[in-house]
Amino acid sequence: MSNSRNITGSLGIGITSSNFKLHVAGDDNAIKISGSGNFEQYGHLNFGDGNYVYLKEDVDDRLTIRANRIALDGGNVGIGTFNPLKKLSVTGAGGLLVNSTNIGSGTFDWIAGNFGGSSGSRVVTGILNGVATIGGHASDLSSWNNLSINPGGGRVGIGTSFPSNQTLMQVVASATNDNWVAGFFNTANTSGTQCNGIVINAGNPAGNNFSNMISFNRPDGVNIGAVGQSGSGSVSYSTTSDIRLKEIFIRQNSA
Repeated sequence: MSNSRNITGSLGIGITSSNFKLHVAGDDNAIKISGSGNFEQYGHLNFGDGNYVYLKEDVDDRLTIRANRIALDGGNVGIGTFNPLKKLSVTGAGGLLVNSTNIGSGTFDWIAGNFGGSSGSRVVTGILNGVATIGGHASDLSSWNNLSINPGGGRVGIGTSFPSNQTLMQVVASATNDNWVAGFFNTANTSGTQCNGIVINAGNPAGNNFSNMISFNRPDGVNIGAVGQSGSGSVSYSTTSDIRLKEIFIRQNSA
């Protein structure tokens, strides 16, 4: 005798009329799927042919969803929250963990996340050649693109959580001996080609009030020199003590 039953029409449990093939009505404990495990885990709910799409309690109190594509159509999704405010809201310790197949070195599949609009450039993050990287990319992720940080204002700190109120960007690092806090490298340095370094746009058209282009301070904040605009078309070097800038010299006889 077969354990299966072929029922035509609709089957109602707790209800006498339904438009669905199976309709279970009653209290909150409507349907239970039990498996063969010690805690009744391993229960399956399959869809379609074969064993390609299913819900399964593979470990006690843990659910696996298997499908080639999962689409949540409409509304917001909340993880750790009953009130998701965006399409995906994640709340809880640890936040969001995203891994690509990159092994922590090289360039293969280095982009772990890319963000943007329905078209145009993307912001990408991941591990590139073993280094945590953020950048701008083309919409198809085939090439690098422009990246803007705080275009509307605010201060940027590198190596510090509290950038100085006197600067829009502050770099804080420890560098001794032959090391430097920051460096600018023009990788197009080739013989016979103009390879520019740094351009600074500051000052004013008339050249009034000696606008500092670059200022040099001691670690205690005392200014010891500056390169600034000394006229509408000139710059000069200002320092507290530099023999090259003295106008009156008196030679001292040797003792």
